[in-house]
Amino acid sequence: MTSYTGGCSCGGVRFAIDDYLYVLACHCNACKRRTGSVFGVSVVVEKTASQHFRG
Repeated sequence: MTSYTGGCSCGGVRFAIDDYLYVLACHCNACKRRTGSVFGVSVVVEKTASQHFRG
């Protein structure tokens, strides 16, 4: 099992996940607006596989 860590650029949110179920890259208008980009990326994880350290 692989562990991943991440967070936002300002450091206000930090998290770790043990594993993920799947990753989505979406090009719909809602995801474009949400991210301000040409696509949005979402990672789906089990609730028990994630830990929030900050934020």
